[in-house]
Amino acid sequence: MYFIIKGKVNIISSDGIHLAEIGEGKNFGEMALLKEGSVRSASVQAETDVSVAIMSTTDFNKICDLYPQFKEIILEVAEKRAKENKTTIKAI
Repeated sequence: MYFIIKGKVNIISSDGIHLAEIGEGKNFGEMALLKEGSVRSASVQAETDVSVAIMSTTDFNKICDLYPQFKEIILEVAEKRAKENKTTIKAI
């Protein structure tokens, strides 16, 4: 998972549809940690110069073991994004 420290990125669906633009303080890549072995649902393209902090699967699992509420928050973010993405795709 990646946390944006500086800059903005675009989230693009596998069909090439622009789903969102996110910036500082936001994260992406959580689906890969939550659903191991899943097919990538979107790509990320830098809109500006970007600096990110990276959280590995190992670190994610350690943090979730220590702070179960962290995983709940990430799950909520992932579910919200999935709904927003479906709405965006339907609107096009």
